Amino acid sequence: MKQTPESAKGNSSLRSQTARGVAWMMLLKLAIRSLSFISTLVLVRLLSPEDFGIVGMAMVFIAIMDTFSWLSFDVVLIQNQRAGRAEYDTAWTFNVLFKTLSAVVLLILAQPAARYYNEPGVAALIAVLAAAQFISGFENIGVVNFRKRMEFDREFRFMLLSKVAGFVVTLPLAFAWRNYWALIAGQVVMKIAAVVLSFTMDSYRPRLSLAARHALFDFSKWLMLGNICGALRLRVTELLIGRYTGAKALGFFSVSLELSNTPTTELIAPINRAVFPAYAKISNDMDALRAGYLKVIAVIALIAIPAGLGIAATAPLIVPVALGEQWLPAIPLFVVLAFNGVLNALQTNIGSVFLAIGQPRVLALLQAASLVIVLASVSYATVNYGIHGAALAFLGSTLLLTPVTFTIFFRTINLHPFEFIRSLWRAVTGAVVMYLVTQQVVGLLLERNHGIATLTHLLIAVMCGALTYVAVVLLAWLMCRRPQGAESFVLESLLARVAARRAT
Repeated sequence: MKQTPESAKGNSSLRSQTARGVAWMMLLKLAIRSLSFISTLVLVRLLSPEDFGIVGMAMVFIAIMDTFSWLSFDVVLIQNQRAGRAEYDTAWTFNVLFKTLSAVVLLILAQPAARYYNEPGVAALIAVLAAAQFISGFENIGVVNFRKRMEFDREFRFMLLSKVAGFVVTLPLAFAWRNYWALIAGQVVMKIAAVVLSFTMDSYRPRLSLAARHALFDFSKWLMLGNICGALRLRVTELLIGRYTGAKALGFFSVSLELSNTPTTELIAPINRAVFPAYAKISNDMDALRAGYLKVIAVIALIAIPAGLGIAATAPLIVPVALGEQWLPAIPLFVVLAFNGVLNALQTNIGSVFLAIGQPRVLALLQAASLVIVLASVSYATVNYGIHGAALAFLGSTLLLTPVTFTIFFRTINLHPFEFIRSLWRAVTGAVVMYLVTQQVVGLLLERNHGIATLTHLLIAVMCGALTYVAVVLLAWLMCRRPQGAESFVLESLLARVAARRAT
């Protein structure tokens, strides 16, 4: 189809908005993860692995109930470009109702949960977090417009300020109390702050209404199923680890998962968040959608693959330097979960495409299949091989389903696998070479220092890995005669920023 000047101009404007959105969301995620990383580094020195494990036990139930009450109406409102007050008010009303129901169920489950884990303190934690769950249901639905209108600077301020509120409460209380209640207090304050900010930053005032319930649920029921299955995939693993290996082991798993996945899944999430509204706008043009997806996945691969493999290669240095000696048993978990994070990061953008073209059913069925496989493999591995077996089973289930997911996705959007491979091969090659080099560097550094890790060693290993990756990727790009792709996008963005700074 030949583009008219008007459509070309519109596509250029959309690309510009999307690029700005990605930049804002990357900055937001970087700021939030920096706060979280700083908080974690301080807290692991003040609290024990058991403290993190007990909080993790409570958070499993919170997350499960949160999933059942998370209908993803924000996705529905963004996907439906004609949504009005009836849809917005109905979405807000359902959020209030489901969060209230969720809080009540959590209060009922508090004591049984404590008995399940044989940890009496879990009951009080769940009760307090249930109150926060109830409060969060009243968050103003109007903030969805920040994404729908691609006003990502406003979303940046909204999300960051609520996280900052939790951060400034958690750290002082951790120093004062030296127990897990500091973590819980931060969670409660963060929920309250989000509600207050949502009404302060957006003028929309929702009303109780169920007028658009049928239209919303027709799309949202599959989103809900997918959300439930996707969340349970992780929460079932944590439930089994907490039940059969105890709070300390769960603490090792939870912290390892969070930190090892930070530079992959967590840093890629803002890209997916920013491009989904753009995908929704071009969902009727499959050629444009395919081209957009290939550009996005190339950028994701350029970031996620080396980041995840870098974490895996430097885990023997990261854990003792960043967390301390008491966390050394987490090193094998870091390695396994970092590889899992890479695979997940490469698949997350698939969900945005499925939702944009109005096929949440396919996404939900894939998530359901993943849940069944995880439930079977992790239960067996946890009971028979403990926490390390659970982590390997978690990775194994991802490896098993990855080719299935991509096969279905390629057929859905009529994308040839060769086009996908062509977008990723330079990043994959560079990351694999970087991993092998960095692994050797880490081994030599530890051998020369009699197995003692230092910050200097970590910085040396990271620098060697980064230089190796950049050199291999640039060499491959130049040998291919500098094709348009992720590398050219990054270089053009950097040059544009340099030119803008010189102009000012």
